[in-house]
Amino acid sequence: MTLLCLQPHCGPVIQVRNTLLLIGGALCLLATPTHARAAWNIDLFPLLRHESSEEEDRSELDLLWPLVEWSHEPRHTLRTIRPLMAWEENEDEGWRELDILWPLVHFRRDRIGEPDRERWHLRILPVLNWKRHASPNLAPWRLTLFPLWYAGQTGPDPDQGYRILFPLWWRAQDTRLFFPIFWSSPRSFHALFPLWGEFEDLWGRDEVRFVLFPLWSRSRRESGAITDTVLWPFFAWTRGGPFHGLRAWPLFGTSREEGKWLEGFFLWPLGHFRRGELPDGRPNNLTFFLPFRLRWEIGDTRLNVRWPLWGTYHTPGHDTWTVAWPLWMHTVNRRHRWVEDRALWFIFRWRRGETHRALELMPLAGRRETPTRRLRYLLFPIATHWERHGEERSRDVRALLPLFIRSMTTEHSDESWRRTTWVFPLFLRRERSDGSRETHWLFPLFITRSGPYERSWGALFRFVESGRREDGSHWLRVFRRVYRREVDADGTLHSDYNGLILRRIREGSEVRTSLFGPLVLRTSDLDGTRWSWFNSGEGH
Repeated sequence: MTLLCLQPHCGPVIQVRNTLLLIGGALCLLATPTHARAAWNIDLFPLLRHESSEEEDRSELDLLWPLVEWSHEPRHTLRTIRPLMAWEENEDEGWRELDILWPLVHFRRDRIGEPDRERWHLRILPVLNWKRHASPNLAPWRLTLFPLWYAGQTGPDPDQGYRILFPLWWRAQDTRLFFPIFWSSPRSFHALFPLWGEFEDLWGRDEVRFVLFPLWSRSRRESGAITDTVLWPFFAWTRGGPFHGLRAWPLFGTSREEGKWLEGFFLWPLGHFRRGELPDGRPNNLTFFLPFRLRWEIGDTRLNVRWPLWGTYHTPGHDTWTVAWPLWMHTVNRRHRWVEDRALWFIFRWRRGETHRALELMPLAGRRETPTRRLRYLLFPIATHWERHGEERSRDVRALLPLFIRSMTTEHSDESWRRTTWVFPLFLRRERSDGSRETHWLFPLFITRSGPYERSWGALFRFVESGRREDGSHWLRVFRRVYRREVDADGTLHSDYNGLILRRIREGSEVRTSLFGPLVLRTSDLDGTRWSWFNSGEGH
């Protein structure tokens, strides 16, 4: 009787059964029970690794590392099937997160302060965005099913919210929206489009109503002006107090406030004019016929252009003259005391001043300097170096794309700093002023660190890692567990060579070497060398 057959002439059921028996036998053979700690360990890394301890309430499982990683510690759980799914929960901080093909699907739940206050957020790009806050006296929530459904509750009253079946049904009560309409303060609206609707604070009007849109609509401003529109946006009539207006778009249109201003357009969007004053009495006049004639005067600011021949622009702080724009432009800035000449707009720039200087021939080479910023480049954006100095922090970035990026940020409050260096495709290194650092070798991507990225993608690019902690201890890992080396702050060495056949662990003066898991174990320390088989404790 053949106990094991993996040849093609064997039936598929027998092949699968015998394969499972072989794998199961190997796992049982290589499993190492540690009875003192009530643990059960299997180490076939990177194919399979399992460690558990009932006493410490801890377990770890790696399967085809780095694809599958499951770990559990007291009050912390991590489950990943990279890059498809990642789940992490931290009971101490009160949050849990789920990512599916991040960044496409992301879910997070937080505990806010008291145990009965929580916050949820679910995002499925680009179609779903759901947020909810829950507490005894406040339960706001928001749901977006782009592009059709928008709903939410903004206060403790269930009616204090909004429902939008875009673009057909609109209903809201005392609500501030950010999408699909932007309001700066709470507003109300009701509409069954296109039959009937009422909106507050829409398109710069305090109130908008419509019936059988676009046949008829009416808008009202706080100033008292009322505008009726027929066949929007073509025909409109404005009246109310001193306000008058008439529009036959796009041919012409006028509106005025008696004794203050007059404005209008003709052949929209080519021609426009305005005559009047600002509330403080300064002139506010505009005349243009695109693209040839443009004249604008508002207070002390004046713009006068006859394109493409010449143009001038004057403000209280600077003056600009241009000839055959964009061929040449000359600017004098009196506020910051610099003079600048440009040719072909952004191709050539020469700025001279005490604190503001620039010389650029884009994209070949250039430099810019201000009191808080500095930029230098060659073949922009391939070789660049820019600095920014603020009151709270400073930042310095050097790049030679796509081979090299170095970024350093300094906090002025405590003079602490953090530095990131990426050399493609060799390594990515992160360092801090407290002496800690970490290096990821053979790192092909430069991505800002974040929790979801680390869970779903980070381990896929960590082939060789090394680092130093704040206390002076340092470590080295190859493919996470194939080789590990730890040196404590007191100099104690812990090394672990972990393979399918040979495993070597060194802790202080003791060295343990195992062959095929527990089959052969060799222990060497100051007392001598001992051998054991099948983890029986017998040896010579």
